[in-house]
Amino acid sequence: MCIRDSQLGDVPSAMKYLQSLLSAPPQAVSDRVTLMHLLAQVGNWPAVLDQAQQLRQLKPEQAERQLEPEQIEARLLGMQARLTMLETGDVRSEGDNQMWRQIDDELEKLEEEIKGDPRIAEFKARSALLQGKDDQADRILEAMAGDPSRQLRANLLRVGVYLSRGDDERAETLLQQTVAAFPQSVEAARNLGLLLNRQDKRDKCEAVLKQAVETIEEPVARRSLGLLLADLYRVWGQVDKLQPWLQNL
Repeated sequence: MCIRDSQLGDVPSAMKYLQSLLSAPPQAVSDRVTLMHLLAQVGNWPAVLDQAQQLRQLKPEQAERQLEPEQIEARLLGMQARLTMLETGDVRSEGDNQMWRQIDDELEKLEEEIKGDPRIAEFKARSALLQGKDDQADRILEAMAGDPSRQLRANLLRVGVYLSRGDDERAETLLQQTVAAFPQSVEAARNLGLLLNRQDKRDKCEAVLKQAVETIEEPVARRSLGLLLADLYRVWGQVDKLQPWLQNL
């Protein structure tokens, strides 16, 4: 039922159903992990982290009966939530050496337990960037970029490095290369469009977003970029372009 709701786009109903299942024992790890994925989908990272912490508090005899892959997935989602909250400033990151030691230790354990999961390298790069360890992050990102399956994430993370250093020119160049190499990437197109807009390069921004709307096949993603361009038309005061664009979305 809950999976069908989420597939139909009714994420709130799916989450409500899962929360009702988790309100009383027995609590299945699979239900909790599914709830964590849905919470991540709507960007509720504090709730994702809370679910991960609740899972860790299960009695040992309960945890032993659960499937190890699902426990690992919950830990990965918990780490993703923690790093995302640090990146967005939802929790403090300055001066807490013990917190960073815990994060780095957890990442080392996960790397030992999960061989070859691409998320571990990404998390380690993000952790290094947040701690200001740029050289360490660069080494990780270079290794990721050498793997075609991880090149997109490596490029986007490196763009974040360039932007944090105020190097808009290199960020723009890498984003242009990334959009060309990964034309179905909504994140790459959106980031390039927003960067060009911030640089007041309106014509280039408009061209990038229009091309993405024409190229990207996934309907929801395509419409999200179309609405972004519509919002920019409003900001730019280009009402003559706004209405025809909205009609064609």
